[in-house]
Amino acid sequence: VLHHLQAAGRLLRRNPDGGSVVLLSSALARQGIAGNTVYAASKAAIEGAVAAAARELGPLGIRVNAVAPGFVATDLTAALSDAHRAAMADAAALPWPVTAEDVAAAIGFLLSPAARCITGQVLGVDAGLRPR
Repeated sequence: VLHHLQAAGRLLRRNPDGGSVVLLSSALARQGIAGNTVYAASKAAIEGAVAAAARELGPLGIRVNAVAPGFVATDLTAALSDAHRAAMADAAALPWPVTAEDVAAAIGFLLSPAARCITGQVLGVDAGLRPR
């Protein structure tokens, strides 16, 4: 992730209008879950990199943000037990699951000119997932 962020920074410096970088984090960066310590730590590191890179690249007009999905309905999560999926649904504030399209829409927004004053942020796309 850091190598890609550095490469993106080098490329976007050439653009007089700056640009935007969006990294992927996870709701687990802040919530954690048993058995996922390394994953949660790596996602928390991404969030720290977003904050620092936004300050470093901001003067060049380059925005740096992250999207932090929660439990996303995919073929992979469909393989989880009904009880596990029900527990995740119960932990969310909204009554529908997050989809890959929801995550893509958030990334698209952060990359767009509509987000021109947004940098150094982590946007949760998690249906209001809250820790238990």
